[in-house]
Amino acid sequence: MKKLNRLTAIVTVILVLAVTFQTGLSSVAAPIKTPRLEISQKFQMSGADASEDEVTCEYTLKGVDGTEPLPDGSSGSYTFSVKGNGSFGMDILVPADSDKGSTSIRYTKAGVYEYTLERTGASGASAERMSEYKLDDSKYTVRMYIVYDDTTVTLGCIEVIDEKGNKPDSICYVHEKPAEEDSTQEEITTEGSSVPAKETKVTKKPLTGDEIALVAILSVLGLSFVGIIVVLIIKKRKAK
Repeated sequence: MKKLNRLTAIVTVILVLAVTFQTGLSSVAAPIKTPRLEISQKFQMSGADASEDEVTCEYTLKGVDGTEPLPDGSSGSYTFSVKGNGSFGMDILVPADSDKGSTSIRYTKAGVYEYTLERTGASGASAERMSEYKLDDSKYTVRMYIVYDDTTVTLGCIEVIDEKGNKPDSICYVHEKPAEEDSTQEEITTEGSSVPAKETKVTKKPLTGDEIALVAILSVLGLSFVGIIVVLIIKKRKAK
């Protein structure tokens, strides 16, 4: 009888722990409606949304333990790219789900799987212009809660945590784009090479009142000097 009571107590404790664990998972984050991890990016200029067709950013999803499932059979980490104002999504699959392509992550065992997500590269523009972009370097922690529900493995929830400890509803990288280059500059073409033309301004300085008076005085002095020479020449001839 005592053994039966002990066995009953043990089973009761196990059931309580199981219910507590399940409730804990539900309180961590709300169950997602769509089993998909979505990462988007957008570009802004002076605080306003801006179009971008040139720059492509690379992002890396990395397992903390190095054994977490990843898309496309990757091991340790998975790198993907997003161009312009775009996004990239990864379907979260469990054993009951059919295959949805190489960008999906399939889980076969219950547990908590933790990853880090960060931007790891950018390309598309010239090196000089690329240096003018202010790219978002935020780092996120992503946790996948996979639970054993009755007889099968299912997705409990996806939890996203930023560097400040906040839990955003979505992952969006916001990049600051530099001002557009001025393409209206006139160019001079010389034997196949284009050289920007330099503007040359010729400014005529207006004459002031002082300058006009000085010119008049000099003119009078000049005429006087010429008159004196002429008078001296005439007197010299008469003296002969």
